[in-house]
Amino acid sequence: VLDGGFAKWQKENREVSKDIPAVEEANFVAHPDPSKNATKEQVKKWLGEKDKNIIFVDTRPFKEWVLGHLPGAVRLDWVELLTDDDPPLLKSAPELQKIFESAGITKDKEVVLY
Repeated sequence: VLDGGFAKWQKENREVSKDIPAVEEANFVAHPDPSKNATKEQVKKWLGEKDKNIIFVDTRPFKEWVLGHLPGAVRLDWVELLTDDDPPLLKSAPELQKIFESAGITKDKEVVLY
């Protein structure tokens, strides 16, 4: 993942190539970690808990948020994490921390993104 994407790479006149590299065929076997995904049952349980240490973060744009979201979820559109530069870059760590904390996303909480 490139911060600023391919546009930044090109803007910095970094090396690119249209050559197709020789690669060996291989078999990829994914090993998903079910503990990283919340089930419908878990989400229902967490929504019903009063003193929970979980925060639901909805990363969709405002127009989608107003159509419906999980009760108690906070909205933090992922584009708000980017600068106004051309191309956009991720904001600095202190800026991101301030954004997250102001949304209630703190280190003591388990974060569920959707």
